[in-house]
Amino acid sequence: MEASVPVFGNCCLDLPADSDGVSEDDASADADVLADWLALVDADWLADVLADWLALVDADSDALVLADWLALVEAD
Repeated sequence: MEASVPVFGNCCLDLPADSDGVSEDDASADADVLADWLALVDADWLADVLADWLALVDADSDALVLADWLALVEAD
């Protein structure tokens, strides 16, 4: 007996009922690959966000130092 699983709209995916079709080992391996991929994507995304944040902090800090230096030079 096959199982029919709704996929999109009125479309269904027919899954075989026998154990040769989809095994728990395959599903577990797929879940592991997905988890590893998500960890890499998250790490890469976090590194990009951190780099952007540090660039903004550095630019803001540099602007403040320059403004203070210019104020001191003009005061003399």
